[in-house]
Order: sequence, then structure tokens, then C-alpha cells
Amino acid sequence: RDWSSDVCSSDLAQLEKEQAELEEALCSGTLSVDELTEKSKRLPLLKDELETKEMRWLELSEIEG
Repeated sequence: RDWSSDVCSSDLAQLEKEQAELEEALCSGTLSVDELTEKSKRLPLLKDELETKEMRWLELSEIEG
């Protein structure tokens, strides 16, 4: 059994959770300018990472078929 797909699924879940938290924080209207800037910079990086891992997960799931 290839455990890499399990690790990938766990990574995806964590990244999706972080993305939801970031988006919620950005929409809350309660962030300081510094926090807003930091989270605004993190969100596109997070989305790129999530997309890369989703593609990898799909590749692995097709291989394991």
C-alpha cells in the first residue's frame, strides 16, 4: 500500500482548513493592517500549494486505481 496518498489527503484537509480560516479572517473586518497584509499575501500562496497537492493526489489515486 502506498501511504503517500494518505499523507496527501491529510495535507489537503489541513490546507483547505487553513484557506477557510484565512478567508473568514479576511472577511471579518477585525484584522489590523499588518494582519490583513500578512493574510492577503498568504492566501494566493496557499491556493497554489493546494492546487499542486490536489493534482498530486489525483495522480496518486489514478495510479493506485
